[in-house]
Amino acid sequence: MSQSAEWRLIDLDSGRCIAERVELAASWWNRLRGLIGRKEFCAAQALVLRPCSAIHTIGMRFPIDVLFLDHRGTVQRVVEQVRPQRIGPIHWKSQIVIELPAGTVRQFGLAPGCRLALCRADGERVPWQDNSVTEPF
Repeated sequence: MSQSAEWRLIDLDSGRCIAERVELAASWWNRLRGLIGRKEFCAAQALVLRPCSAIHTIGMRFPIDVLFLDHRGTVQRVVEQVRPQRIGPIHWKSQIVIELPAGTVRQFGLAPGCRLALCRADGERVPWQDNSVTEPF
């Protein structure tokens, strides 16, 4: 997986930056591995899993907040404080999952219907369905 300080996760409705450091897990292996084995998941970080409609927290050491998005980046489902060692949640209609540090959803007031975007540091927005956005960024 690639981490880049050049990529941001932006709430298009409020204009606020949800995460300043975004990682993309686009391969099967990186989506499966996700955050397993990490000691921490700091504020202002995000892991984007694409394509994805379900997660697990087996092997993780901390709870996470999870956003399920459609192909346009609209939040379809929000699950807060998913504890380690869990299978699921699942949202079959989602195509993108974003894992965030626990408490991020509440901090930013994220809810179904919010529109999120992946942006470069210069503010250029990258469409979620853009297949040229793959690992590494």
